[in-house]
Amino acid sequence: MFLNCHSWFSFKYGVLKPEALLEEAAKAGVRTLALTDIHCSAGIPDFVRDAPRYGVRPAAGIEFRQGHRLLYIGIAKSNEGFQRLNELLSAHLLDDKALPERAPELEDVFFIYPFSHAPHQLRPNERVGIRPSDLTRLPFSPWVKRQHELVALMPVTFRRCERTRVRGCEGERVMEPGTLAPSHALSLSPPNPSSPSKKDFNTHRLLRTVAKNTVVSMLPAEELARSDEMFRNEEEVCRLYRDFPQLLTNAERLLEQCTIAFDGSDKTRVAFTNDVRADREKLHRDTREGLRYRYPEVTPKVLARMHHE
Repeated sequence: MFLNCHSWFSFKYGVLKPEALLEEAAKAGVRTLALTDIHCSAGIPDFVRDAPRYGVRPAAGIEFRQGHRLLYIGIAKSNEGFQRLNELLSAHLLDDKALPERAPELEDVFFIYPFSHAPHQLRPNERVGIRPSDLTRLPFSPWVKRQHELVALMPVTFRRCERTRVRGCEGERVMEPGTLAPSHALSLSPPNPSSPSKKDFNTHRLLRTVAKNTVVSMLPAEELARSDEMFRNEEEVCRLYRDFPQLLTNAERLLEQCTIAFDGSDKTRVAFTNDVRADREKLHRDTREGLRYRYPEVTPKVLARMHHE
């Protein structure tokens, strides 16, 4: 059900390195997740390589946006699907081609739309993501009769709050999530499992401020990730979606159909010719032949420099 996770490769947005994301997933008992950074796939190789060490089955994707507005999330079913997602992104980033409002038809790719502006008719590879905050509206929506096309969508951007130390008397200023004023209370408060790490949230807010070239007090709320974007354990997830358990099943089935793997073995040739000695002889021979183009007169000093280099 964690189909939309962000790392710090969501530039000027994400705060967690891929390995930290996996560590948080392992703490919450998550066994499968998709890394879907915003307009970037650079974190996928490290994510796929490190995932087995944390007991996590990885899936790869890309989140596509128009400004701050989420268009759709693409999740690759295979390496070929991952390539097609990157080709779609490259056309936007390199050729300045506008992203379509409706996801293109790509093979080996799932697309997930936000509940707020999903197409009325979906293709077989398309789903509508229902966040916890959407659950109160779902019963009054036509989508409630089409639950086979819905998936539970719980984005992840932050670590969970472990403890909050605020020491105003020593000058430590901690910005509370969702506020503009620092807290100066002298306390060591217990963990709040429903809150994100203050460090992560404040870092994210500063990154968004830099991205928009503004100040924190003028940053629109829609530019920020929601404070509930963190991993949850199975018990919490089931409690949130207790009225719509099929959405969890649909999300799990979607992830089960997605695989990604890279060959990390060293492909570097040990020798250009048959052996290293022959390589060295060829290097010296070609270098001597090329000296005449650089030096009209090959002096002992030039030869000494050639052998040194």
